[in-house]
Amino acid sequence: MKFLRVSKTISVLAALLPLTAQAITDCGPSICYTYDPGQPAAAYFGTPSRLGDSMRFTPPSFRAESLNGGTVTVTATWLFDNVYSVGGGEIGSVLITEAGDFSITGDSSGAADTVGVNLYTQVANNASAEVAIDIKNFSASGNTFAPPEPWALISTAINPSTAFTSVANNVAVSIQNTLSATTDELGGNAWIQKKFVVEIGTVAPVPVPAAVWLFGSAFGVLTLVRRRVA
Repeated sequence: MKFLRVSKTISVLAALLPLTAQAITDCGPSICYTYDPGQPAAAYFGTPSRLGDSMRFTPPSFRAESLNGGTVTVTATWLFDNVYSVGGGEIGSVLITEAGDFSITGDSSGAADTVGVNLYTQVANNASAEVAIDIKNFSASGNTFAPPEPWALISTAINPSTAFTSVANNVAVSIQNTLSATTDELGGNAWIQKKFVVEIGTVAPVPVPAAVWLFGSAFGVLTLVRRRVA
């Protein structure tokens, strides 16, 4: 497989940092987001802006390019430390959509030159050790023609309210993207970039009744049984 041939790698790993004094909380009608704007991934994702209950990014410089042979990989991880509902309800869904464009030119011999994207989404329940993960991939090979061709990825929606046994009204959401480009001859040029918008959509269902919160806080086992039976 072409991606196993690595002669040059650039990796930018953005650590999942704890909250600092710089943390920002931005609330929509139903959902609030808390994050550190100074985390390393901001250089690639940009600073998010809220539209309703969704967060959007316009990446300023998230690109992998291989020229005249080798593999270039760029990785960054963005973390929302807390995503929680305004009214106390459970988080209904987390959905990631993203897009960009790519180009492969000068591929005249050997194995096909390639570009690829990996989208790794993790939702962790801040009230327990439960984690849900979704992984999506895009890849293309062979020469393209001007203008550059578009790519897009849509994650499978993660629904904390049904995926977790514990009440999930506050979750941590991390998004890791890896862009890669590979060429194997002089004159080969392959690049891929995140050019457009990354969006996180979340929906809060009806708030959990006060009685459930009371019993859930005192008797965790009863909460587990209630959710399994439901």
